[in-house]
Amino acid sequence: MIENIKTVVLWFLVLTSMTLTWFILSYQPEYDNLEDIDIDYVQSEEIGESRSINEVISPKEILIHNQEDISWIQPIEGHYPAFMEFLSELELEYFESGSSEDAPSLDQTLNGLELVFSEAIKHEWISDLFNVDENILPEELDQIDRVILLEDSSGEGSSVILQLISTELEVIYNFDIASLTIDQLEQMYEESEEYQIPVEKRILNDDSMDDAFQQVIYVPTQPFTLKEYTYETADLPIASFIQALFTDPEYVDRSPLGSQTDSYTDGNRMMEIQDSENLINYVRPGVVGSPISEEESLLETAVDFINGHDGWTDEYYIGELEQFMDSNEISFRLHVDGIPVFGSNRSAEYYTMRLARSGGQISEYDRPIFKLDSATFEDTVEMPSIHEVDHQLEEEEWYNLETVEDIRVGYYMTRHRSFVTFRPAWYVETQNGRWTRLDMNSEEMENGLE
Repeated sequence: MIENIKTVVLWFLVLTSMTLTWFILSYQPEYDNLEDIDIDYVQSEEIGESRSINEVISPKEILIHNQEDISWIQPIEGHYPAFMEFLSELELEYFESGSSEDAPSLDQTLNGLELVFSEAIKHEWISDLFNVDENILPEELDQIDRVILLEDSSGEGSSVILQLISTELEVIYNFDIASLTIDQLEQMYEESEEYQIPVEKRILNDDSMDDAFQQVIYVPTQPFTLKEYTYETADLPIASFIQALFTDPEYVDRSPLGSQTDSYTDGNRMMEIQDSENLINYVRPGVVGSPISEEESLLETAVDFINGHDGWTDEYYIGELEQFMDSNEISFRLHVDGIPVFGSNRSAEYYTMRLARSGGQISEYDRPIFKLDSATFEDTVEMPSIHEVDHQLEEEEWYNLETVEDIRVGYYMTRHRSFVTFRPAWYVETQNGRWTRLDMNSEEMENGLE
């Protein structure tokens, strides 16, 4: 009897095992059709646009020379970008080293067009700005702060020579331009006639041993007008910066640092949002500094980084370059209708984008997270001539004129909630790099936050 029970149990186990084996072997899983699944992809809002290197370099002023008569072409109405685009299309051919007599010194007169740059053009940028074979450029052609289209009537017929000048290195190179005639150059003068202001040459604290390479500045000799603007602003999407600046946005943690400040981090990168100032501060603490490679310029690295998230908004041009032992920094300054912003009722980061490079990579990134939307108000402001500026500086007994490096017109930026106002003013740059706003309507000067 017991044997029969054992036999039945054994057969039951065998049949059960065979049944389970059949189920396993014959199992066909059901796969969902990917086309039938509704997947919500997270698409970040656009921040701005991409730009090329020649689109972020602009002269601080363009001048027309007609012997002793010199006129400043105001940068308004997009004149300077148009000039730079025109230059980029000129084909530079044969070149030769020029003499110091060709430099625009205080006593030198010429016929032509002069572009003056506040941040000197580096050797590696030249091929981005001009149509020239970089292999023919001499190594010593660097730190270019003046570009002159010179009318040359010395030979048979008439032609235009392009001069690249470095007052710091005291070098001049002349390039032949077969594609440009004097008639075409003079036509450019006529097209900008409405925006020309008479100026005169000045020398400020020049220490050059050669009079031909003096640091000449140009200042208006008569009053002129500029626009005051009020813009409505639009906030840039923070989520787009998180997706662009962090490797894996899903693992980014948010930590409130106060009522108006937030911090985002993934353990390797950190981004701080100062909402009250509409500023972003991005750092990569893990980037270790090392000797800077010259293979890729800082400008190229910075432009590529910002292009990586289409981060260009409004009118930003290269401002300053600073070189340190194991890192370097570059800044881009906001311009309004071609005029630079030199001061604000907020911090300097409110109108600049600053990037630091360490170990060949961008390690810091500071910028405003708003952009100008639409102009809601315009007014005309009459700017006093340089003679009134001279009088104002003389009245300030505490002000040391020997420290003055430059005198320029710029905008002062005032933030009012979602609106910003840009009012033109005279500014003085001192040896410490600070731009000081002159209040021509009172007996005291106000310092622009720099």
